[in-house]
Amino acid sequence: MQQVAKEGRFRAKIYQYRPDLSGSSEATGLWMSCLLLKEQGPLGWTDIKDGVYCAEGTVWFIKANGDKREDVIENLRLATGWDGTMEQLLGETETPWVPLDVEITVKKEVYKEQERYKIAFVNAITEGPGAVPVGKTTAEKLKERFNRKNEEAPW
Repeated sequence: MQQVAKEGRFRAKIYQYRPDLSGSSEATGLWMSCLLLKEQGPLGWTDIKDGVYCAEGTVWFIKANGDKREDVIENLRLATGWDGTMEQLLGETETPWVPLDVEITVKKEVYKEQERYKIAFVNAITEGPGAVPVGKTTAEKLKERFNRKNEEAPW
Protein backbone atom coordinates (compact mmCIF):
# COMPACT_ATOMS: atom_id res chain seq x y z
CA MET A 1 0.00 0.00 0.00
CA GLN A 2 1.36 3.41 -0.96
CA GLN A 3 1.13 6.61 1.06
CA VAL A 4 -0.90 9.26 -0.76
CA ALA A 5 1.34 11.99 -2.18
CA LYS A 6 -1.13 14.83 -2.75
CA GLU A 7 -3.55 17.04 -0.91
CA GLY A 8 -7.27 16.45 -1.21
CA ARG A 9 -10.51 15.18 0.26
CA PHE A 10 -11.07 11.46 0.37
CA ARG A 11 -13.60 8.89 1.51
CA ALA A 12 -11.70 6.42 3.62
CA LYS A 13 -11.85 3.32 5.80
CA ILE A 14 -9.98 3.50 9.10
CA TYR A 15 -8.06 0.23 9.22
CA GLN A 16 -5.51 0.91 11.99
CA TYR A 17 -5.67 3.24 14.98
CA ARG A 18 -4.19 3.87 18.41
CA PRO A 19 -4.14 6.60 21.03
CA ASP A 20 -1.09 8.80 20.49
CA LEU A 21 0.94 10.72 23.07
CA SER A 22 3.20 13.64 22.34
CA GLY A 23 6.69 13.01 23.63
CA SER A 24 7.21 16.57 24.81
CA SER A 25 3.83 17.75 26.15
CA GLU A 26 0.42 16.67 27.44
CA ALA A 27 -0.99 16.50 23.89
CA THR A 28 -2.97 13.33 23.22
CA GLY A 29 -4.74 12.25 20.08
CA LEU A 30 -5.99 9.49 17.86
CA TRP A 31 -3.46 8.25 15.29
CA MET A 32 -5.10 6.51 12.37
CA SER A 33 -4.18 4.98 9.07
CA CYS A 34 -6.91 5.03 6.45
CA LEU A 35 -7.42 3.14 3.21
CA LEU A 36 -8.53 5.65 0.57
CA LEU A 37 -11.70 4.62 -1.27
CA LYS A 38 -12.83 7.69 -3.23
CA GLU A 39 -11.43 11.10 -4.12
CA GLN A 40 -13.37 14.32 -4.40
CA GLY A 41 -12.85 16.05 -7.73
CA PRO A 42 -14.52 18.87 -9.64
CA LEU A 43 -17.38 16.58 -10.73
CA GLY A 44 -17.92 14.85 -7.39
CA TRP A 45 -16.62 11.65 -5.86
CA THR A 46 -14.75 9.10 -7.98
CA ASP A 47 -13.46 5.66 -7.06
CA ILE A 48 -9.70 5.31 -6.67
CA LYS A 49 -8.80 2.69 -9.25
CA ASP A 50 -5.12 3.24 -10.02
CA GLY A 51 -3.65 1.59 -6.95
CA VAL A 52 -4.09 1.08 -3.23
CA TYR A 53 -3.38 4.23 -1.23
CA CYS A 54 -3.49 5.14 2.41
CA ALA A 55 -3.12 8.26 4.51
CA GLU A 56 -2.22 8.56 8.15
CA GLY A 57 -2.11 11.22 10.80
CA THR A 58 -3.02 12.14 14.36
CA VAL A 59 -6.09 14.14 15.33
CA TRP A 60 -5.15 15.82 18.64
CA PHE A 61 -8.00 15.99 21.16
CA ILE A 62 -6.01 17.06 24.23
CA LYS A 63 -3.91 20.20 23.90
CA ALA A 64 -0.26 20.49 24.86
CA ASN A 65 -1.30 22.18 28.14
CA GLY A 66 -3.59 19.24 29.02
CA ASP A 67 -6.93 20.90 28.17
CA LYS A 68 -9.46 18.68 26.39
CA ARG A 69 -10.73 19.82 23.01
CA GLU A 70 -14.36 18.79 23.48
CA ASP A 71 -15.30 19.93 19.96
CA VAL A 72 -12.69 17.63 18.42
CA ILE A 73 -13.78 14.70 20.60
CA GLU A 74 -17.42 15.26 19.63
CA ASN A 75 -16.54 15.49 15.94
CA LEU A 76 -14.50 12.27 16.10
CA ARG A 77 -17.35 10.58 17.97
CA LEU A 78 -19.91 11.56 15.36
CA ALA A 79 -17.67 10.89 12.36
CA THR A 80 -16.23 7.53 13.39
CA GLY A 81 -18.77 5.93 15.72
CA TRP A 82 -16.30 6.04 18.64
CA ASP A 83 -18.00 6.19 22.05
CA GLY A 84 -15.68 8.97 23.25
CA THR A 85 -13.84 6.92 25.87
CA MET A 86 -10.15 6.08 26.08
CA GLU A 87 -11.14 2.53 27.07
CA GLN A 88 -12.70 1.92 23.67
CA LEU A 89 -9.59 3.23 21.87
CA LEU A 90 -7.48 0.88 23.98
CA GLY A 91 -9.75 -2.10 23.25
CA GLU A 92 -10.78 -2.41 26.90
CA THR A 93 -14.57 -2.39 26.37
CA GLU A 94 -16.94 -5.32 25.93
CA THR A 95 -18.01 -3.97 22.55
CA PRO A 96 -15.05 -3.44 20.22
CA TRP A 97 -14.99 -0.25 18.21
CA VAL A 98 -15.64 -0.80 14.51
CA PRO A 99 -14.92 2.63 12.98
CA LEU A 100 -17.35 4.03 10.44
CA ASP A 101 -16.05 5.08 7.03
CA VAL A 102 -15.12 8.76 7.07
CA GLU A 103 -14.23 11.73 4.91
CA ILE A 104 -10.69 12.94 5.47
CA THR A 105 -8.78 15.98 4.34
CA VAL A 106 -5.11 15.40 3.57
CA LYS A 107 -2.68 18.33 3.74
CA LYS A 108 1.02 18.65 2.97
CA GLU A 109 3.38 19.19 5.92
CA VAL A 110 7.06 20.01 5.82
CA TYR A 111 9.03 18.62 8.75
CA LYS A 112 12.84 18.74 8.88
CA GLU A 113 12.84 19.64 5.17
CA GLN A 114 10.81 16.52 4.31
CA GLU A 115 7.40 16.78 2.64
CA ARG A 116 4.73 14.52 4.09
CA TYR A 117 1.01 14.26 3.41
CA LYS A 118 -0.99 13.77 6.60
CA ILE A 119 -4.61 13.57 7.67
CA ALA A 120 -5.59 17.08 8.78
CA PHE A 121 -9.34 16.66 9.35
CA VAL A 122 -11.76 13.76 9.85
CA ASN A 123 -15.46 14.25 9.20
CA ALA A 124 -18.62 12.18 8.89
CA ILE A 125 -19.73 11.14 5.43
CA THR A 126 -22.69 13.43 4.86
CA GLU A 127 -24.09 12.39 1.49
CA GLY A 128 -27.12 10.18 1.28
CA PRO A 129 -30.62 10.16 2.71
CA GLY A 130 -31.31 11.03 6.32
CA ALA A 131 -30.21 13.48 8.94
CA VAL A 132 -26.58 14.50 9.17
CA PRO A 133 -25.36 14.21 12.77
CA VAL A 134 -24.46 17.36 14.69
CA GLY A 135 -22.64 17.72 18.00
CA LYS A 136 -24.38 18.14 21.35
CA THR A 137 -23.47 21.83 21.63
CA THR A 138 -24.77 22.59 18.14
CA ALA A 139 -27.94 20.58 18.81
CA GLU A 140 -28.61 22.54 22.01
CA LYS A 141 -28.11 25.87 20.20
CA LEU A 142 -30.41 24.78 17.37
CA LYS A 143 -33.16 23.72 19.79
CA GLU A 144 -32.83 26.91 21.80
CA ARG A 145 -33.07 29.10 18.70
CA PHE A 146 -35.96 27.13 17.24
CA ASN A 147 -37.96 27.15 20.47
CA ARG A 148 -37.28 30.82 21.27
CA LYS A 149 -40.44 32.90 21.26
CA ASN A 150 -40.30 35.73 18.81
CA GLU A 151 -42.04 38.70 20.40
CA GLU A 152 -42.32 40.47 17.05
CA ALA A 153 -43.95 37.59 15.17
CA PRO A 154 -47.70 38.08 14.51
CA TRP A 155 -48.60 34.43 15.09
